[in-house]
Amino acid sequence: MGEYSSIGIVCEGGIGSSAMGAAMLRKVLNENGMEYISVKAYGRELAGLDTKLLICGKNYYNNVKDQLQGMEVLLVESLVHKEEYQALVLQLAGHGKI
Repeated sequence: MGEYSSIGIVCEGGIGSSAMGAAMLRKVLNENGMEYISVKAYGRELAGLDTKLLICGKNYYNNVKDQLQGMEVLLVESLVHKEEYQALVLQLAGHGKI
């Protein structure tokens, strides 16, 4: 197993776009045989955050950047575009991180 066994996706409340994004990312991971990676949605408060990698929308990042100090954060155009997750999985897999 690679460096990332868990990936978080953050939005304002944790029940909208981050939940949809988490579902899409899980599907992409499963399609690539990486169902062992946990994906969770988080709201702005980041309660229970237990991941090394967090995905955040570029437009939302300024709202939470102070809370993300010291974390690895990947910014995406949209949390609900499957194509961005497909590219992310290929990139991370190519670097042995997942």
